[in-house]
Amino acid sequence: MPGLLWPRGGAYHPAADLALPALARLLGQGTRRFLPFQPLNAQLARLFGLEADPLPLAALRHRGEAAADQQDEADAHWLCVDPVHLSFASRQLLLSEFDPGEITLAEAHALIAALNTDFAELGQFSAASTTRWYLRLRHPDTARFFALHDVVGRPVEQFLPEGDAGHHWRHLMNEIQIALHAHPLNLEREATGRRTINSVWPWGAGTLAAPLHAPLPTVMSSDPLVRGFALAARAQLAPPAVASALDSDTLVVLTPLLPAARQFDADTWRSTLATLETEWFAPLLAALTRRRLSRLQLLAPGDHGTLAVDLAPRPRWCLWRSPSPLALHRLSAPPPPAP
Repeated sequence: MPGLLWPRGGAYHPAADLALPALARLLGQGTRRFLPFQPLNAQLARLFGLEADPLPLAALRHRGEAAADQQDEADAHWLCVDPVHLSFASRQLLLSEFDPGEITLAEAHALIAALNTDFAELGQFSAASTTRWYLRLRHPDTARFFALHDVVGRPVEQFLPEGDAGHHWRHLMNEIQIALHAHPLNLEREATGRRTINSVWPWGAGTLAAPLHAPLPTVMSSDPLVRGFALAARAQLAPPAVASALDSDTLVVLTPLLPAARQFDADTWRSTLATLETEWFAPLLAALTRRRLSRLQLLAPGDHGTLAVDLAPRPRWCLWRSPSPLALHRLSAPPPPAP
């Protein structure tokens, strides 16, 4: 459950006054550990037995898209080129993402068409959604890219492509920014006070050379990257549903909290968490109480570590352990390592 731990910063925790009795019971009755920080993408790779550097995240995410053409996956070289907005703050160039609703499909397709016209030598651009864009490269690339979510809100110059082909890609990114800045669609967005789609961020290049291994037979997720991991591991793939998840050994990856946590959108995060309390935490607690589950592990990757909670059905005389509110767990996490 990435995003369950609210990021550090500020004294107020958005869950402090939320009624989350089932989650508090699960956290209170389980055995809790804080694991060292590891990026979410790296945690997924570890779960599925992927040992590669760099991780072929673009190929995996594209495979997990509902409309992906599985016929051309074996020899394709993919790059995520997600739309972003660049702006200056305190003399530093910063990058921000777009919410899916900020860009229409018509806008995405218009800009994709322009990129295919101006940069056809790179390969074929495409859009699986308004915010998930891809480039199928004509040739493998040796540049080292940084994942988009590692760059958001941080100085862009620290994360520009590196390696033998890094200089070439830095030049290409400048050319793409010039082309997008002059596009009539962006001129219209700027005139109407909307953020311009003034760049793309390349990341996730790599080749998936060997089959993966799923940690459990069934994987449930609506996230295309997780779905790509599951498909590459030949796991049984399904959308998240607590009733069917209780029927077999299942890995469930719930990501609806993650965008709000990354953007410090407390209102959306609170409402989403309240929905998860009803749809997931309460049924899971009931299943443990009725011994429908032999084991439950909750993993909450955060910005300074991962909260791991292991639960098993307990005898009734052990149920005295006090509930543990979610808001306490950011405070009990270990401090970030010294720079």
